[in-house]
Amino acid sequence: MSGIITFLNLGFPTDFFAQWFLIAFPKAWVVAFPIVFFVAPYVAKLAESLCKK
Repeated sequence: MSGIITFLNLGFPTDFFAQWFLIAFPKAWVVAFPIVFFVAPYVAKLAESLCKK
């Protein structure tokens, strides 16, 4: 996802992969990992409860 957003914002410059992998990807990872880590158990329980019906 961060690669797509970087592409939409910058186009495809010669340093695209450096801009994405060294700047955008780590920032997105720092935000996304804790969200997934804390939210995933609740989503799994919700999905399980919905599938049991």
